[in-house]
Amino acid sequence: MSGIYAYVADGGSGLQVISITNPASPVIVGTADTPGGAQGVVVSGTYAYVADYGSGLQVIDIANPANPVVVGTRTRRAMPTASPCRESTPTSQMGIRSPGD
Repeated sequence: MSGIYAYVADGGSGLQVISITNPASPVIVGTADTPGGAQGVVVSGTYAYVADYGSGLQVIDIANPANPVVVGTRTRRAMPTASPCRESTPTSQMGIRSPGD
């Protein structure tokens, strides 16, 4: 929460900006769709940083709560995974394979 707004990471619906001026009747005032599934959010100043499952970090400008805008994206890099090597040397038991190899 920040001031009179709550910022909610709402899965496939992205970021929801909710007015909590009347706690008995919260109202959605803005949304920002994200490419993946919004899992968590941190607000700092006029930006919301959304952890977006499958899409990495989404940086959203919330200066206008009624019209939040995605202004930056940081996708996560593919991590190498361990997999058996199929080499002919007898000492090759395990190797590192990056996606796409």
